[in-house]
Amino acid sequence: FIRIIMSAKITSYFRTIRIIHNSFLVGLIFFAATVFFLVRGGKFPPVGNGSLDRILQMAALLVAGILLMIGFRLFRKKIIVLHKSPDPAKKKLDQYRSACINWWSMIEIPGIVAIICFLLTNNYAFFALACFLIILLALFIPRADNIILLLKLNRDEVMKLEEGN
Repeated sequence: FIRIIMSAKITSYFRTIRIIHNSFLVGLIFFAATVFFLVRGGKFPPVGNGSLDRILQMAALLVAGILLMIGFRLFRKKIIVLHKSPDPAKKKLDQYRSACINWWSMIEIPGIVAIICFLLTNNYAFFALACFLIILLALFIPRADNIILLLKLNRDEVMKLEEGN
């Protein structure tokens, strides 16, 4: 069933959600690469002494851990609700997009924090954390077949979306 649906053209909804995801991902990659080359080129010497480094390491790890846990739990809860929801497909898809944006934000924010900490300290551990978060964000790329399964959309709803109604 899903293969038949996927053989049809991808709707603007699925393209839109992929564009939003790619914006998060490319933005974070571009910011990380820019800061990496600035630090590597010696344009930004480290700020403060080694004590700032330790404090920022704890803060960055804490922010990343807390936001990833909160973000994943909120996303999972929303998906469970949407899976059971009798709402029309369009409403489910809008709520799904909102849940994704929240989840991706909860990955991107600690990535930005890690990159800023890398800029301030020149400590590559922060850059490694940012790279981990970039990979994590890349793993959560939206796929039409997954969305259809997660939201429990039926064939008629998907075909209606394909037609643009």
